[in-house]
Amino acid sequence: GVDRPEGVERVSLVTKLAGARLRVAAVTEMPPGRLVDGGSIASHASARLETDTDGSLAHVRLQGGERHGVVFLPRRKERWDLRLPAELPLRLRVEGAGVGGDLDLTAGTFEGLRTEGIFIGVDARLLAPRQQTEIQMQGVFNSLDLVVPGGESTTISKLARSAGLVEP
Repeated sequence: GVDRPEGVERVSLVTKLAGARLRVAAVTEMPPGRLVDGGSIASHASARLETDTDGSLAHVRLQGGERHGVVFLPRRKERWDLRLPAELPLRLRVEGAGVGGDLDLTAGTFEGLRTEGIFIGVDARLLAPRQQTEIQMQGVFNSLDLVVPGGESTTISKLARSAGLVEP
């Protein structure tokens, strides 16, 4: 885990993974003084989780273990299970190849998601957005399953619809 620096009000989590599974949850109960709780069953000693701050924004960087060769599917050997405080708004960036992501942000505030790479699949469960929330997916063979509470008004940009990226 990572200790919570003084004055932090928001979190930016950037991951660089290959052939890994990533679970991120916003939780209401955290160990005292923690910014990130959890970790990995990493198969490589080079995997690491680091943080620094820029004013009230905490930058958390997750670097997966080194991989050699071509990676197409998430492997069981590297699984990350991270929990962050629900009271801190979160922006997430997933970079890499062959990443399976599971985001449970139903207890927190989600500010945005960006994926860059190939074969990145993200399942995201969110509260109804209170503000405009940007989701960008760059690369190829990536997918997003987005779930918001039923009965809530949610608008998806015309650009995404016209590109055939969203089912009505």
